[in-house]
Amino acid sequence: MRKMILFSLFTLCFSPLPLKAAEKIWKQNNNPANYIDLESIKDSVAEDLILNHPYHIDAKKITDMLLSVRYNKALLFRKDIKDQQVFFDTDLVEKKFAPRIEEAFQKASPNQVVVVSMVQKDPFFVLRNDRLSVFKMFVAQDGMHIKFMKTDSHLSGDYQAHTTGTKLIQGAKGMKISLEPQPGQKLSFADAQEVILDLNYDFAALVDKKAEEETEKEKEKNKRVKRSDSSTTSTAASSTKAPSSEVKKAPAERLKDLKALKEQGLISPAEYEAKKKEILKDL
Repeated sequence: MRKMILFSLFTLCFSPLPLKAAEKIWKQNNNPANYIDLESIKDSVAEDLILNHPYHIDAKKITDMLLSVRYNKALLFRKDIKDQQVFFDTDLVEKKFAPRIEEAFQKASPNQVVVVSMVQKDPFFVLRNDRLSVFKMFVAQDGMHIKFMKTDSHLSGDYQAHTTGTKLIQGAKGMKISLEPQPGQKLSFADAQEVILDLNYDFAALVDKKAEEETEKEKEKNKRVKRSDSSTTSTAASSTKAPSSEVKKAPAERLKDLKALKEQGLISPAEYEAKKKEILKDL
């Protein structure tokens, strides 16, 4: 019964109508969809949730926590979801958001939660593919809570314009998603879009392990593709005797080409890091 009461209070405290204007921690000048706020909730709700604010947590820990969050595997069958990793833009999380989230937790009062709005860019060939996620973070007795309010919303049009941008951002519709708890995590008993992370768990090791697993999967996939290509083009290859240009290239040259692809936005930062590790292993 107490859990149900707390859930009702929790839902109330995260209703679309805040008690007062949010306290702005940071907003990106050239992208109004990227921001971090502190939002006040009722004192009675904060007491029931037992918020441990202000809270000191370093940016590296925040980065590892966010990078460890995963979608449910079942969502990978949907065309909109290509990867289990919710936060795939490592540079964006590490350099722009994590230090400011750290600042927000240090400034938060016992009746404030941290609100994060983040746009990750995942271009598909030459097509723009900007994805918005809005979530709330707070520290309670059982750990760090991350509750998604809007997830993987596709932003269309000139959402960075001063005149129409706010309307486009607010109108972006999120997908109905569920999360898959990893080691050191558990789902909220009442909400599949809220994950609770153990503050004492080594998420850095978990992120490294996941990166290695994904790299191995990518290498195995590439091997299967190469075997398939080899079997279907063996006749042509024997006549032309033209080996693959990638095989002939030195690792340094491959790294240079890979960096150029990333700077042109043709591959995501996550894909860049995975391929970089693969190339470095060939040294």
